[in-house]
Amino acid sequence: MIDGFILGLIVLLMAWAAIRVRGRKPESWLPRELRRASLFAVEQAFVRTGSPPLVARPDRVYRRRDGCLVPVDLKVRAHLCVHDTDVAQLSLDAFVLQAATGRPVANHGYVVLWHPRQPRHRVVWVPLWSEDATRALIARYEGLRSGRSPPIPTAERAKCRGCGFRDVCPGG
Repeated sequence: MIDGFILGLIVLLMAWAAIRVRGRKPESWLPRELRRASLFAVEQAFVRTGSPPLVARPDRVYRRRDGCLVPVDLKVRAHLCVHDTDVAQLSLDAFVLQAATGRPVANHGYVVLWHPRQPRHRVVWVPLWSEDATRALIARYEGLRSGRSPPIPTAERAKCRGCGFRDVCPGG
């Protein structure tokens, strides 16, 4: 009798949990602008032909009802703050998206920051760089890779550890 009661209670609790999960929108963290947008791409490669050819793989791209694409970058970090490199990445994603799809791309994007050990997140609206600024970044990178432009040391020494140019950098 008690075993049947416990089994019934377990089944009832599982059904209740399933109903709650189904009732909750999986994208409830989305900013208001994107709640009515459709998911256009998830980690899909987009290729810009030209000089130089570029490939972008944005974490997510949403298509608003007006057809405009909005790039979204997902990050997991203990400190829920946006870095300049996040904006640079989203700007490059947008630049390549527009060239590869021919569709309009918003002049902003979102960085979604998730905490690795706590159920916390933060959604940050960020303005994207202009096309000229993005082209300047691409030219700077091309100069670094070809050896025409020297690396510039950063004041943030922790960034040097992951830099592919630290062996030739004057700040080394």
